Amino acid sequence: MRSVWKFEHAETPAAFDVEMPDGAHVIDVAVLGSERGHALVTIWALVDTDAKPVARTFQIFGTGRELPATPVGHVATWREGPFVWHLFELFGTDLPDDLAPERHADWRLLLEQGFTPVKRDEAHKACWLAPDDEPVGMDTYQAIARLQEHGYGPIVK
Repeated sequence: MRSVWKFEHAETPAAFDVEMPDGAHVIDVAVLGSERGHALVTIWALVDTDAKPVARTFQIFGTGRELPATPVGHVATWREGPFVWHLFELFGTDLPDDLAPERHADWRLLLEQGFTPVKRDEAHKACWLAPDDEPVGMDTYQAIARLQEHGYGPIVK
């Protein structure tokens, strides 16, 4: 069954995990109320209530603050008094130092879709371990092809 669920977490500058059903799609974020003196970040997501729960990592950054080197995906922006805050999802794997900037989006796309970079042979910097039983779309194949032009390998099982 599909439903909209609410997830709450105390506002903090540190990264935090939220457990939600796999494949949940965040549809809105707001700051509501407080918990022990901290603003309460509320995330609403469209979920498949039958999906297994997974931990997803988020972090709040103020405008002008440095973002981490790990792949990040913008989730939402909101105003709180004179401040503007931005919620990002952290995907947990550093971008390779030698990866061309124009390929960062391809790398992030594969991570978001559950692919894992693995070192399999000397011919490639890394190959892609595919998630089990997930269909691979044309955008995924195109991202892999573009990364292969930069020395990264194919999908492996």
